Amino acid sequence: MKEYSGSKSLTLRLFAFSQRHPLLIIALTVLITAFLGYYATQVEIRSEIEDIIPEDEEMTQLINDFLDASQLDEERIRSEMEPTCLAEVARQALEVVAARAKERGVILRSDIPSGLPLIQGSPKRVRRLLVNLLDNGIKFTPEDGEVTLALFDDLDCVRVEVMDTGVGIPPGHLPHIFEDYFRVRRREFIPGAGIGLSTARRIVEAHGGQIWVQSPCRADQTGSKFICSLLKAPSQLAGRGQPSEPAEGVTEGSGYHD
Repeated sequence: MKEYSGSKSLTLRLFAFSQRHPLLIIALTVLITAFLGYYATQVEIRSEIEDIIPEDEEMTQLINDFLDASQLDEERIRSEMEPTCLAEVARQALEVVAARAKERGVILRSDIPSGLPLIQGSPKRVRRLLVNLLDNGIKFTPEDGEVTLALFDDLDCVRVEVMDTGVGIPPGHLPHIFEDYFRVRRREFIPGAGIGLSTARRIVEAHGGQIWVQSPCRADQTGSKFICSLLKAPSQLAGRGQPSEPAEGVTEGSGYHD
């Protein structure tokens, strides 16, 4: 019932977007049919949607975001967890967003050290987490700016940092940044459904980790840095320490619940 309620909420939200994008009305019909059980898997749902709007990447990405968010059941995510190479998942995520970064003229950088310990995680969910954080940075970084993904070995977890060189997040918006459908208002139209960061938060929390943001994060008072900690696989723990804690003055995602 909980998962159905979440899907219903997402469907209603998608209907609101469909008023501005008529093709979404057709896609919405596919989603409603799917929620009623006519499609067995998300693969079939995505295939139907791609047949409807095969050449509109923005619209397809929007619907994929809703589909991913509708599947964020913590028990399901935990059942998918296994010892996972975060370095490899990070490389896959960078490949996913590379074209979008190039289109916007944003430079992608990475700092992925060799020999990182395995984490205990769902590979596909962690990939979605990283894609969402990278995509968020790309959206809000101007042309010729940079988005950097860095991984660090940190006591009983591996720490992920995604930093951009955008203008940063207004202080009044920081407490809400991980809430569902929250979007920072900009003069420039930035496409999106406002669920990328809340999806990232849910994925991290299902993995027993923490997520927070520091903005501004650069000496010139610009940029945002999203940080999350993902627990190491049990086989990697010689002795447990304490996971990273958000520094003073940053906004933590853990604790925002529906």
